[in-house]
Amino acid sequence: MAEKQNSGQRNGRGVKLMPTNQPVEEIYVDGALGMFARAGVVKINLFRVVGTDASDDAEVRSVSHRLVMPISAVPELVRLIQSMARSARQTQAAEAVGTPEARKPNG
Repeated sequence: MAEKQNSGQRNGRGVKLMPTNQPVEEIYVDGALGMFARAGVVKINLFRVVGTDASDDAEVRSVSHRLVMPISAVPELVRLIQSMARSARQTQAAEAVGTPEARKPNG
């Protein structure tokens, strides 16, 4: 039986998450290098830092994975990223209030 997920909606419908017995595959990347869309599909190139070019002190990146998804899934991905960014900002603000520097009066 699928588990109902409260936070998501897709095309105006509720979303249910199907449980799995297998661990979810995880990949590590250092960032996103670019994205493009064509024929209803979005592709996002993800990279790993492989070193530094000493001749010009430039970070050397290599595309390691490509995330491919329907363009209709992009708004949900944007909402997830925005929600995570909001949470991170709130956490940083709460931590700053707790530091002695943050409690010093301006002047």
